Amino acid sequence: MFLRILFWVIPLLFLGRRDQCLQIIALQQQLEVYQRQQGGKRLQLTDQDRRFWVMLRRRWAGWREALVIVKPGTVVAWHRRLGRWWQRRQRRPPGRPPLPEDVQALIRRMAAENPLWGQERIAGALARIIHE
Repeated sequence: MFLRILFWVIPLLFLGRRDQCLQIIALQQQLEVYQRQQGGKRLQLTDQDRRFWVMLRRRWAGWREALVIVKPGTVVAWHRRLGRWWQRRQRRPPGRPPLPEDVQALIRRMAAENPLWGQERIAGALARIIHE
């Protein structure tokens, strides 16, 4: 146990203050993951844990040396997946796409001609028209 502690403490003496703080934060995060473990053999990482390592990878060049709980390639894969998700999110405009004007006019006409029809009935009638 003492040798393990020395293994992590001695390199801290040669790092800058920023690197020391980041390494301590990284090790504390991994310790929390180990403490959260419920006797299972595999570690259960949350999305917050994954986001932490992706953020740390972007901000600190020495993240690989402090990483113990997963392989560095796994963190890189998480980063790529987050990037793809972000790109998809940026391209998609918010909300439902607008209906064409002719479809809107048809819905208004159907509602005016059939005052007892509700939203579901008009949607069903439009679905039948589209599939014919």
